[in-house]
Amino acid sequence: MKFSFFSILVFIAMLFAGAAETIAQPVCPPGSTTTTQAFSAPLPDGGCCTITVTYCYLYSGTTLTLVIGTITVPADCPLIVNPGLFNWLSKKIVFRLSLAGGIPEIFNCPTTTQLTVETGQSSCYMKQYALVGGTGFNIYNPCGTSICLRRCAVCLSTSQTDPCSTPANEPMLQYVGCVYTTVPCVPDASKPDCVINTCDSN
Repeated sequence: MKFSFFSILVFIAMLFAGAAETIAQPVCPPGSTTTTQAFSAPLPDGGCCTITVTYCYLYSGTTLTLVIGTITVPADCPLIVNPGLFNWLSKKIVFRLSLAGGIPEIFNCPTTTQLTVETGQSSCYMKQYALVGGTGFNIYNPCGTSICLRRCAVCLSTSQTDPCSTPANEPMLQYVGCVYTTVPCVPDASKPDCVINTCDSN
């Protein structure tokens, strides 16, 4: 069954409606796959940091629906969780799915593949600290009621690469002809921890 761009909005809106300070996970479309993977993410001042991301995806027809959930970052990693990280993450996830053969091959730009990518996440995240086996982690979870959605065609950049990839310098995915439904995080005084914005203003 195919789920449209606005169907995912309904699923996320249902999840976050009335959410308070509890930790919430995105509600994924029926038939989707949920997985947790490690990514070596670039740091603002150079270098890389391994983070763990939980997400779900559904490929149906010519549409890939992707919802990003919890992000776990080592406490000593200076990674900044912001719209740029979510943009990078969605590109890496789609590229990995392409390499694994789960979606059609993605062509080099400017040629776009017959694939529409619909990505979504909560506009607001909250950070909690956890100590696991003597190691500290910052755990970022979706919260609040606003959402950030994007629908794009995709292609592979012939110039931009990922310095943290293995093998090194994998091409980076590019979004083309995007349609945005953006609601940047608006802090709520009743939820003082739910203030991390993941949604840019495009």
